Amino acid sequence: MSTSSALPPPRQPWRLLAVLVGIVLLAMLFALRVLAGPAPEPGMAAMAPAAPAMQAAAAAPPESAAEARLPASPNAAAAAQADALQAAARDVDRPPLAGPLRARPAFVSEMEWAALQAVARQGGDYDRALLRLVNNLRFHKQLDLWRAPGTAPALRRALAARLLADLPARVRDRDYSVATAQQLQQELLAWLEPDPAQRRLRLEQEAQRVRSEALLQEQGGSPLP
Repeated sequence: MSTSSALPPPRQPWRLLAVLVGIVLLAMLFALRVLAGPAPEPGMAAMAPAAPAMQAAAAAPPESAAEARLPASPNAAAAAQADALQAAARDVDRPPLAGPLRARPAFVSEMEWAALQAVARQGGDYDRALLRLVNNLRFHKQLDLWRAPGTAPALRRALAARLLADLPARVRDRDYSVATAQQLQQELLAWLEPDPAQRRLRLEQEAQRVRSEALLQEQGGSPLP
């Protein structure tokens, strides 16, 4: 699918540069919040803890966030972020990435990559944490694209389908609570499925996928592939 004409127009370069001055700090705060996971659902046990730590030698040494350089100009900042956004749109037909990650995905800018590596390094399992952060970043970029008023209808429909398919994985990785995931399912299907009867049926099917994933996690079962 061609995405260059399907995306909303980029922000003004001077605004992008101001935003990107603080992107490393913001990305690290976002990533730390992701690693903390959502608040437990009422009456639901906490999700299973992360797997035991891997040997330090198994992970490639990440670049420090402090080593990330700001773009040389507002135009460079705009180009870097636009390229990453275009890549997130092109990934609409692909499932979440499988690890371990040994190179920066195209939908992650260099500054985002450095920040996510720095945060993942703080945990016991670097590879697992980095994969989770990167997939969650892609999900939120695609969600922002879906919500952007300038996104073309064909791309928006493909994004809605991708987001629905990926939501159980976000619950599996504890990025979303069941309640938050179901609210987003309602939002997506309200736009994606015009027929009320079909929408109710699809909503129950999608909600069951999320509930099943949460139950498997609570019981220590196997996650969705």
